[in-house]
Amino acid sequence: MSLKQPAHRAGKGIRSPRAIGTTLVALGLASIGLLGDGAGRSQPTAPPPLQTKPALTPEPGKSPAASGELDPSNKEKELLERIRKLKAPRWRSFGSCRYDWSAWRLSEGDVRTTAVECGEPPVAASIAVHCPSLKLTRRTGAGPWEEWRLPLSVEESKPIGGEDRMTASLCANAKPAVAPAATGSTAKPKPSPNPKPNPNPNPKAP
Repeated sequence: MSLKQPAHRAGKGIRSPRAIGTTLVALGLASIGLLGDGAGRSQPTAPPPLQTKPALTPEPGKSPAASGELDPSNKEKELLERIRKLKAPRWRSFGSCRYDWSAWRLSEGDVRTTAVECGEPPVAASIAVHCPSLKLTRRTGAGPWEEWRLPLSVEESKPIGGEDRMTASLCANAKPAVAPAATGSTAKPKPSPNPKPNPNPNPKAP
């Protein structure tokens, strides 16, 4: 007597090869879709850090702008001063007079002299200024020097007014006179406070 083997229904128990193949194909497509989504989207990345150089610390006593420059030497300062004077206008006007600003000469007693022209037509004259006392004197041509006096303003004298502004501008920018080295213990007598008119080219200090 033969025993009948029980029949297995499709879809239960062991699956058919066709069903297994269909499942594998579905799983493959799903994995491909996931990979495609990951590959198609670029992940956001942070920008690289900025490479900055450390700030330079200026030396004590110097500003950052001047830290890279060297201070000029004494010789360079003298040349810069000469350049500034050469670029300045020769004649400067104060009131109705104009003064030869580049021709100031320093003489004994801290007296500074130069040429001056006043009026129209201009009358040539010479002027001397003593900055310590803020006094001045004039002379016309080869005549004698006038008495030392305080400078006049434009309101005080229209022909030669403006001396006050000229004196202030000169003495504010004039370098102090260097006293000569003493050769002995005997001191020279001081000039009188109100000297008489001096016919010499350079008047004595008041």
